[in-house]
Amino acid sequence: KLIDQINAYAAGGETAEMNGEEALKALFTVALAGADEAENTYWFLFDDELTFGAFVILSADYTQSVNVVGEITSRDEDGALVITDESTNSYIAFTVVEEGEDYLTVQIEDGNQVTMINYDLDEAIETVIGIDETTEIIG
Repeated sequence: KLIDQINAYAAGGETAEMNGEEALKALFTVALAGADEAENTYWFLFDDELTFGAFVILSADYTQSVNVVGEITSRDEDGALVITDESTNSYIAFTVVEEGEDYLTVQIEDGNQVTMINYDLDEAIETVIGIDETTEIIG
């Protein structure tokens, strides 16, 4: 699903001729990763302008994931960042609770709070592709 969404987004642009991993590397420049108290893992990949991103949540037992890929917007009423999935119209909304030089703590709309640290982009892309290929995607 993640690769299909990226390919659909990239179809009209310069990444159209690339495979999924190459397209991800061309689109995203920053990766953050972290875990919540329940040991669910969160991955947030985005471009330099914070206009397009992927948010992936992997369940603690590694069997289910939520993958949202699309444009990033800001909600006026609460300042939350929202990534809306262009193929399903589902979304993930989160607000920044604390920002440091090497980390970002966010409050997910569902109530979970997670601190994410900078992560190697290539490793993050390989990981989210693996999550996409090996889990039941929910949400």
